[in-house]
Amino acid sequence: MTLAELTERLLNGEEFVFNFQDNEYWISQNEGLFFLTLVSESFSQEYKSVFDLIEEGTLNSIPFKVAFKDIDL
Repeated sequence: MTLAELTERLLNGEEFVFNFQDNEYWISQNEGLFFLTLVSESFSQEYKSVFDLIEEGTLNSIPFKVAFKDIDL
């Protein structure tokens, strides 16, 4: 899946669970907000749009858009 495909699917309401560096993450949405959650710690990053999540989100201190190539979706 490309980053553009992920963006489109998130905009259509899908949610994803994926692994990165032996950690499980969850991208979800609720009431117009998008959340990037580290499942093991229940730690969530909150964003106003899917575009903000992709640009500002981090996975283990690595920018989401950089880490995306190594994500197991």
